Amino acid sequence: MDEFDFYHRWLGIPPEEQPPSHYRLLGLPLFEEDLEVIANCADRQRSYVKRQSANVKKFEAYGQKILNDIESARICLMNAEKRQSYNEKLRSQLLDNQKTKPVVSDDHVEKSSPFFVGSIKSCDLVIESRAVSSVHCSIVKNGNRVILRDLKSTNGTTVNLNKITKPTEIFPSDLILLAKSYRLKLPDSIFRNIKPARGFAFLGRSSQCEITIDSASISLFHARCVYDADHVTVEDLNSTNGTFLVGLDGRRERLPPLQPTSITGNEGIRLGKHHISLAKLLSDLDRTKASS
Repeated sequence: MDEFDFYHRWLGIPPEEQPPSHYRLLGLPLFEEDLEVIANCADRQRSYVKRQSANVKKFEAYGQKILNDIESARICLMNAEKRQSYNEKLRSQLLDNQKTKPVVSDDHVEKSSPFFVGSIKSCDLVIESRAVSSVHCSIVKNGNRVILRDLKSTNGTTVNLNKITKPTEIFPSDLILLAKSYRLKLPDSIFRNIKPARGFAFLGRSSQCEITIDSASISLFHARCVYDADHVTVEDLNSTNGTFLVGLDGRRERLPPLQPTSITGNEGIRLGKHHISLAKLLSDLDRTKASS
């Protein structure tokens, strides 16, 4: 019976997925955290293997080996510290395996290998922060689209302040935050041939903004400007103290969050308690564009 593949025949795990991860062995989604789900799936797999191995006496030794593997997987995944350590190793392994896979493409659609972002050194972009998971997210270029995936990170990934839970198309001017505070700036090569002609800049208290304003009334990422030679829009990023248009008569109008608004014909803008004239803003944007 040495040629009988028990993992495949009993649990549906093909040879190319062996040895299986703990999650695959228990029939769980990758990085499942619900303890009740983990326990139920372990019980289901254990009961099935017991029934199968009991049918034929000479299968008992094979069945016991798989039962031992199932129990080891259950013990590991039911313990938060052990699961976290195992997940880090598994993410690193999956990353290495993905990098060795050939890129499948055709004559019409450009597809890139995944670009991995995380805190371990094997990632394409390494972020040395405890808040960032070992392999936090991945980016893939598919034709004229760039797709971002959060890889079950501990502290999440947001695009324009929305936490993503599924593959999400991204654009150069998007505000992408890892763990709510680290801004992800991707290499220009990722957006090659699809980068828009318009420029953009973020204004806020964070040093990761193109225009940094050191004021307590300013949010870390307070507002976004999108501009070209003839037109500038400003968009409040759900800031604490608001973004205002300042008219030529000095009147202020608070902007609704996440709605780009033209500032043409106004005296300037006000972020919290900080005022920026239109002339000063245009000068700062020109400086930002020149340094990018």
